[in-house]
Amino acid sequence: DENSLELPAVDGDWIIEAATDEGLRIRGVQLPYVATLGYDHIHYFTSNPDRKDGGLQFGFLTLCVQIYLQGCALRVRPTLRPGESLPPPTVTITEKCVDFNYPTASGLQGRLNDLGFQIGWAQERNVAQRVEIDGWQIVTEPDGHGNLTSYRVKDRPHDLILLRRKIH
Repeated sequence: DENSLELPAVDGDWIIEAATDEGLRIRGVQLPYVATLGYDHIHYFTSNPDRKDGGLQFGFLTLCVQIYLQGCALRVRPTLRPGESLPPPTVTITEKCVDFNYPTASGLQGRLNDLGFQIGWAQERNVAQRVEIDGWQIVTEPDGHGNLTSYRVKDRPHDLILLRRKIH
């Protein structure tokens, strides 16, 4: 996802748009991604003659790289063996202790509102219910260094955790 947390694998068709000196330019059919695979990224091609759609030919590219889709970005990383998938890089979420007004003062609330989110604080003991039952998410946003950060207000008797929910 946009926060580098692993989602279920996506298996879909890609169209080879062009073969250039740099490699094969591919475009996702179901997903809005375009990439150029270097020829050294491709271990081999296997045809699929039983699958036909008009004049399109189908087959399988066994890659020496793993393609990661994250938000609007597409990243390519080498694999250990051709065709073997790799898990996404490990994500570390840093927790930042802030005051109650931090979301407004930092501009975080405005950014999330512009993206269609409502934000709110929840007592730590209520976070599981808010997330698992009520449809909220713990706010995790990149900080100034690109590290994912969640937000906490130290309070008694229970700390507060910043949550967000998409407004319908």
